Amino acid sequence: MTFHKAEDLFALRETIPVAGKPAWMNLRAVVRPEWRGEPEALTGPGVYGVFLDGSLFYIGLYAGKADRPFGGSVLERWRKHATYHILRAPEIVFARGQLDRIIAELDGPAIDLAACAAQVGDDDGGGPLVERHGGSCTFNKARFAARHWDSLKPGNDDDLLRRISFVYHQLPRGWDLRREQIEGEVASRWVKRHWLRTAEKTLIEHFRPICNGETIAGTERDGIGVDEVEHMMATVFDTVVETHPLPADRGGSDGFGGAGIAEQSPDDSIQPEENGDDTSAGERSFRSRLSSEGAALIEDLSARCPRGMTIDFTDVPDLRIYASQPRRRVLMTVRARADGLMTCHALASVAACRAIGFDAQEERGSGPMTAGFTLDPAVHDLTELVAVAGAAMQALAG
Repeated sequence: MTFHKAEDLFALRETIPVAGKPAWMNLRAVVRPEWRGEPEALTGPGVYGVFLDGSLFYIGLYAGKADRPFGGSVLERWRKHATYHILRAPEIVFARGQLDRIIAELDGPAIDLAACAAQVGDDDGGGPLVERHGGSCTFNKARFAARHWDSLKPGNDDDLLRRISFVYHQLPRGWDLRREQIEGEVASRWVKRHWLRTAEKTLIEHFRPICNGETIAGTERDGIGVDEVEHMMATVFDTVVETHPLPADRGGSDGFGGAGIAEQSPDDSIQPEENGDDTSAGERSFRSRLSSEGAALIEDLSARCPRGMTIDFTDVPDLRIYASQPRRRVLMTVRARADGLMTCHALASVAACRAIGFDAQEERGSGPMTAGFTLDPAVHDLTELVAVAGAAMQALAG
């Protein structure tokens, strides 16, 4: 079990807010240099809790990299939780039904969200706040932010990371050798299904944290401290997970009746949580196509997106890099391919892309992109990707 304060792991970086979103959606948590990569204490699968002022508000899980479940770093999740759950990240989007409910039922940040939504016509798909195929922010998370808005809103930024902390209970490292190898199945998905989900479900049902989508609003438990969560995690992990560790045992029941736990339905306005993930459906689909090198590149871009630019994911699926101001414009699109490469289209000139090192060709389609090229994440790095986006920014300004 490890305990960490957010201020020891991250630094807050202010960025230019996205046009059409509240100005206070402008913070990113960037991993401190000493914690980059895959630090032993934070790598591989496990369950975790997130706290504000020492009080639990979220339970999640981390299943490592898609093809290396005992690799990666849980900071991929925590970096987002530090700003997404308090509504301060520029990447936050909502499902339409969730946003409508937030505006109708909440105060605080909901007032500014309503003002932004009112400026967008219904024929514009809801604007930059809305993701048609599922958003990263739910009603429960917005309700949590609204409850603490006086201390989370702008003016308190210097104190935010001091107030957030995490506990992490890792799956024993030796269990990597006990995983069943099933051809065609994503390794991390197997680990999540057989070794993590039951433990996470049990913890959520016991603690009913306010930000978890399974918790019915108004039934959440408050004031759950770090010691209590650590004790329960150790108990659950050593009993529930141990009863389902191997393929031969996976037929047991995962159900534990819990008061105040919502039954998720595709037809209701509650957007299901993705087991500790703060991502939209489009982002999950895009990331599932990435190679390990591609995943590292995109994670690096997410953490270090240049000031004045933001990234988002669509249901294509693809990743798009945007200019934030004076209005939101696409600078570049990136699609992941089955062979591990990425197909990129940019507003930059062919000459600029070639000067950066890509074998770019002129785009002849009907869209606004002017250059297309293939990116190999095993060869090209974040510097080159950002340089193309910068050249697109210059072309847009010109």
